[in-house]
Amino acid sequence: MHHGLSLIAGCLGASALVSMVSDWTGRNNEVLRVLAAEAERHPAWELYAAYCRDRLRGLRKQALSRLDEFLQQAQNWPFPERREFVDWLCSKLEKHGPLLTAPLPRPLLHSLIRPTLSEWAEADPDDPRPHRWQGIFRVDDDAIGHLRHAIAVDPTEQLARIRLAQLLISRLEHSAHYLPEYYIGDPEEDLRLVDEAKQLVEDIKDARARERLRSEVEEIQRLIRAWLEFKAEGHPDFKQ
Repeated sequence: MHHGLSLIAGCLGASALVSMVSDWTGRNNEVLRVLAAEAERHPAWELYAAYCRDRLRGLRKQALSRLDEFLQQAQNWPFPERREFVDWLCSKLEKHGPLLTAPLPRPLLHSLIRPTLSEWAEADPDDPRPHRWQGIFRVDDDAIGHLRHAIAVDPTEQLARIRLAQLLISRLEHSAHYLPEYYIGDPEEDLRLVDEAKQLVEDIKDARARERLRSEVEEIQRLIRAWLEFKAEGHPDFKQ
């Protein structure tokens, strides 16, 4: 088993892992099916449609060959044609984030999507979409900067706001991951990230997402404050 899946299996148990993988595969296939049907209506996107169909059939090697052919063509399209494809694809995938890797494989992301989004952001600095999508379809530190930029351009942004709150909470949870042994990073600085996350969450319109994220950020805030009190007062056992 892959090392990452082994860790997940240890936390979730075998049955939960099977359910999670099945759900992930099902969502990938459902999205691939929709994308193939829509892309094949556009002659210039037929090779991408073929990639999606081959992935659905489990023909991964053949699918990647189709994708390579598509990228050789698409990278040479004028900017408006590249932007049209990127706009369509990102609009279809934005609610799924970076989890659905089959419709948005790394070669497509790195060779076409990101370069086009960067060019788009420079060409139209008042459009939040290229920064929103640069932030949604990545999990590195640059994602946070792009999402902040999208919200600065359009304070009504919802998907960027939710994704940014999720990333900040994930960063905070990572900092507290090794408690009670030690805390990664600067807890005082992390409390400032807590404040940013809380402000983001309060302006989320989806009530279910707002309540879930509010609960998560309040829990991590309590943990960080407890750690600071523990360090200040010199308790022998943080669990107390």
